[in-house]
Amino acid sequence: MTKILVISNKENDLIVISTLLNKFISDCQVITAPSGPQGMEKAKNETFDAIILDIEMPEMDGYKVCNLLKSDEKTEHIPIIMIAGVKSDSISLIKGLEAGADTFLKKPFNEIELTAQINMAFRINEAEKEKIILKEKLQRARKMEEIGSLAAGIAHELNNVLFPIIGYSEISMYNLPEDSGIRNNLEKILEAADRAKYLVQQISDLQSSGRSKKKVTEFNNGV
Repeated sequence: MTKILVISNKENDLIVISTLLNKFISDCQVITAPSGPQGMEKAKNETFDAIILDIEMPEMDGYKVCNLLKSDEKTEHIPIIMIAGVKSDSISLIKGLEAGADTFLKKPFNEIELTAQINMAFRINEAEKEKIILKEKLQRARKMEEIGSLAAGIAHELNNVLFPIIGYSEISMYNLPEDSGIRNNLEKILEAADRAKYLVQQISDLQSSGRSKKKVTEFNNGV
C-alpha cells in the first residue's frame, strides 16, 4: 500500500484531495496534517511515498517546510508536490523549485492532473529508492576493496617475515645430525612457517578472487 501525506491548514483542501486520492489512486492510504510542523513530524516518524504540500500556511509556509524536508536525510528522498493557488505566479513556482519541490498541483483540483502528478511522484520515489540501494552497494564494494588492499599488504609483509625464517632454518638444518634436538626444533619451526605460508596464500587468493569478481562486474556493466 502506498502512503501519501497531505499538509495544509485548509480543511476543505484536505477533504477534497483525500477524496480524490482514495477514489483515483488504487491501494492508497492518505494521512493529513493541518500545519507545517505537524506535517514534518509525521514525515519523520512514518514512511511516505509522496507529500502534497500547501504553499500558503501560517506559522510555517510550504517553502520552509519543503526546504527542511529536503535537508533531512530521513525525508530528502520523498517527492514533494506543492499546492499552487489560483493566483500563484511564476515567481512563486520558481521559489518552490528552489526549496526542493518536485512538481506542482494547481487549484482548482482536477482528478486527471492529480492522478498524473501522483503517479509521477511514485516513479520519482522508486528511482530515489533504487539510487539509495545502488549507493549502499557501491559503499560496500569500496569497503571490500579497501579490505582486500589491506589484506594484500599484510600478506606481503608476512611473506617478507617468513622468507628469512624458512631460509635460515633450512640452512641451519643441513649442518645438524638427524637425531639432534636442535634439528627437531628447527623442523617444528618450519612446520609452523609452512602453515603460516598456507594462511598467507589463502589471503592472497581471496584478494585475487575479489579483483576477478570486480572485473567481471565492471565488464557486465559495460565499464
